Amino acid sequence: MTSNRYEISNEIYIDNLLTENDIPSLVKYLNNPTIYANTSHIPQPYTIKDGENFLSAIKSNLEPTLFFNIRLNETDEMIGGCGLQSLIKNDRIAEIGYWLGEPYWGRVFMSKVIGKVIEIGQIQWKNLVRIEAQIFTWNNGSRRVVEKCHFAYEGLLRPRCGNMLFVEEGDRCNRLACNTCPYICDLVTKITERQYTRLKPVDDVLGGTAAWENVDKTEVTCPKCAYTKAYFMQLQTRSADEPMTTFYKCVQCGHRWND
Repeated sequence: MTSNRYEISNEIYIDNLLTENDIPSLVKYLNNPTIYANTSHIPQPYTIKDGENFLSAIKSNLEPTLFFNIRLNETDEMIGGCGLQSLIKNDRIAEIGYWLGEPYWGRVFMSKVIGKVIEIGQIQWKNLVRIEAQIFTWNNGSRRVVEKCHFAYEGLLRPRCGNMLFVEEGDRCNRLACNTCPYICDLVTKITERQYTRLKPVDDVLGGTAAWENVDKTEVTCPKCAYTKAYFMQLQTRSADEPMTTFYKCVQCGHRWND
């Protein structure tokens, strides 16, 4: 099988020939919890068997897909990948996906690669009018990459039916799942938000401050400040055949108590 090579910069190029020799690079760079947390289909841990399965999938080409390897000019080592997958049969809409080995982050490689892959896609798929990129909300780095390639933010994808999600055990980790539609979301990142509830205002059962304005005084010792005079009122708080409860309010400190 022949390979098409496209130069990206003095350091990297892309080609479309994935071989068994690239499997060690796949295992080397994709065994990364950050890459796993920000992609939907890369397993963790990534094994030789996973690399072999990916190679078979690329070679079978069951779906309209353009996949390119990102390689170093100096050693030809594979350090990443980028591809387009057609979402409808006439190639009008495609989704772009990509990954890059962590040692090469922050070197402006990926935005250049994406631009070139889009250019190739537009040449090979004559009907292509729209390219989508689905990015997790927490992946700000990936969002900035596609913005450099002139992608525009459209909205946030939601579960299909809007019903409540439940936590269940998945193949790789716990996940959110819907009992109504097929939606699932792996729980790969801890996201917490602390909220403090407000206590509901409690009504003064004695009627508030106004209830003490015209009450009588009596001589009784305040348990808080030992003052000997207090306002008092009597209320029926128990059954009718029980004596009334006497409530006191200290004239000096305002402390309240009852018999």
